[in-house]
Amino acid sequence: MGFDNRASANGAGAVLRYSGKTDEPLPISSNTLLSNNSIFVPPDSKLERPVGIAFFPSDAQLGQKWNFSLANYPIEHQGLNNLNIDVNYKYKDGIQNSKYPDFLPIYKSIDNFLVNYPNETDFWEIMNKNLTEKVLAENQTIASVTVDLDVLPTEKLP
Repeated sequence: MGFDNRASANGAGAVLRYSGKTDEPLPISSNTLLSNNSIFVPPDSKLERPVGIAFFPSDAQLGQKWNFSLANYPIEHQGLNNLNIDVNYKYKDGIQNSKYPDFLPIYKSIDNFLVNYPNETDFWEIMNKNLTEKVLAENQTIASVTVDLDVLPTEKLP
């Protein structure tokens, strides 16, 4: 965003899609053969608070994500611990409506994995990597997944 203070600008105002290098408005479309009109917001004394404007280029693609959390999850791993778990995943592009996974089976799979994890001495990072690989392997419509395991403080580990 920049301010168009050029003599030919017919008054100062905010220009969205502005190049700080050239001091010129940028085109709305990435296709430079189309109109070179940028989005211009003139000054207005009626505005009582700032205006937030989101800009999405015409060639933008929709990205679809989902997340869920498990708070204060008790686990017997490296002793008795509690975790805050955040699961974030992105669907594959072009997913059909009938192919969206229900998050409850994913939640149950994670719970089953953590309850039955075979090696209590594995580092948390190794367990998390194995969990993430399992979620991806079981859900073919998920393009990527991030699982954040926050080990909560204990008397042994403040």
